[in-house]
Amino acid sequence: CQEEERKWKKLLWKNIEATESSLKNLRLKRKDLKIKIEEQQKDELYRLVQNSGKSLEEVIAMLKEEN
Repeated sequence: CQEEERKWKKLLWKNIEATESSLKNLRLKRKDLKIKIEEQQKDELYRLVQNSGKSLEEVIAMLKEEN
């Protein structure tokens, strides 16, 4: 019965370690995705500014006036 208990504990620890590893990988993926989304948003904002016909300084000044 003790041997069975040891096997059970060993299996349980392996499952815990695998879950922790999976969680760590998911957190890294979330961080990478957040960075990619931010980069896409920056690119989109830059394109919008370029297509507006205004300079970046003009757009910044307009945004500051609104706040």
